[in-house]
Amino acid sequence: MSYENYEITQGWDEAAFGSFTSEQAAYYSAELRRCGLASSQHLHVLDIGFGNGTFLGWCRNKGWQCDGVEINDRLITRASKHGYITKNNVSDFSFDSLQKPYDLITAFDVLEHIDRNSLVPFLSSLDKVCSPQTLLMLRFPNGDNPFSMPIQNGDVTHATAIGQMMLRQVAQLAGFEVIALGGPCQPLRGTSMSRRLLLAVGNPIRWAIGTIIKHLFMGGMPVTFSANLLAVLRRSNATTASTCLD
Repeated sequence: MSYENYEITQGWDEAAFGSFTSEQAAYYSAELRRCGLASSQHLHVLDIGFGNGTFLGWCRNKGWQCDGVEINDRLITRASKHGYITKNNVSDFSFDSLQKPYDLITAFDVLEHIDRNSLVPFLSSLDKVCSPQTLLMLRFPNGDNPFSMPIQNGDVTHATAIGQMMLRQVAQLAGFEVIALGGPCQPLRGTSMSRRLLLAVGNPIRWAIGTIIKHLFMGGMPVTFSANLLAVLRRSNATTASTCLD
């Protein structure tokens, strides 16, 4: 599948490259906080599939160095105009040449674009830019949730629906361990009052319905019925306890 004009189909305006909303900023802060990464730290980040540079811009606003990987040459050009170090492939980065190891590697809405046979090789390729302490953060449509199908099927470039069991399997085969897996953060900061009310009322209802479905139809499997899943990985030779996100 070609990504030549992908930025057009997504409505990514070149003039808005690197910009982010207060809601997006609150989300990024919440996810990193949950991983134990403080905003006060000076992090070195690699963002895979950076799109129109939302996360790149947020990291720069924090004073961090954030490099990027994108398959779309137009987006690479946009990022280069703004002074970002970007490549077309992770293999173009060399761990030995980095001034500072990556503290965090992110891939927001990327895994679903990769076919099944390439998932393990993709994660394995990240090993060359990971130190034992590097955290890998992955967000993707929740393949365990039938109500996520509008997200998964809403993009012709989406190739694979991924659930929790598949993610754990792929991570293990690629040499990573899953240290957290569940629904993405839903911070209230930066959101509208209507959104806050929806979360306050909707989250308990979703939890109750999900619990009923899990026990009545799925034998009590630990399935999360969020629209997306958020996984945090670390190289399997690192010592850490496995946890589950709420």
